[in-house]
Amino acid sequence: MRNLSVFLLTGMFSASICADELHTYSETGMQQPHPTVTTRIISLPEPDADQDGVIDRLDLCPGTPVEYRVNTDGCHMIEQQLAAIELNILFDNDSAVVKPGFISEFQRLIEFVQHYPNAQIEVAGHTSSTASEEYNLLLSEKRAQAVLEMLKAEFGFENDRLVAKGYGETQLKNLADTDEAHTENRRIEVVAYGIQYRELLRTE
Repeated sequence: MRNLSVFLLTGMFSASICADELHTYSETGMQQPHPTVTTRIISLPEPDADQDGVIDRLDLCPGTPVEYRVNTDGCHMIEQQLAAIELNILFDNDSAVVKPGFISEFQRLIEFVQHYPNAQIEVAGHTSSTASEEYNLLLSEKRAQAVLEMLKAEFGFENDRLVAKGYGETQLKNLADTDEAHTENRRIEVVAYGIQYRELLRTE
């Protein structure tokens, strides 16, 4: 009987300790919900060292001068401009020989090519309508080839920028059936095309 009493007292003591602990846990307020956590996103501007409106992380052309207009990659915006020059060289009837008086015309072409190093040149041969279409086409090709060879031999032009083509009587400049009209139609038109690149400004 004595042993049983001791056991009961020990059990009551243990229960009393647990109650005290629960009471202390409650007083600390730890059973209350946690305060709501608010997330604030702070946006910091990314650097744009050349001030072209495109951040450095996306700028494929860093260091662009501020006066130039740029695209979405931060690179210069370029405008292409086409320039052309046309030379008219006249021939005698039924001839593919370049007359000496027209050789000075080539100086204009040389100056143009110096300004546009990548210019492409078409040498177009034409005739009057006094012979058959087949004959005139062949004659116009001979005239174009004669001028092309002169450009190569005497002025140093290279093959990769020259094209010679005969048009026969298909592009008459003067439709009249007179000696003056026939003389005007027996011609070579040398046309040079050059591309000029220009950087656009922000103010444009």
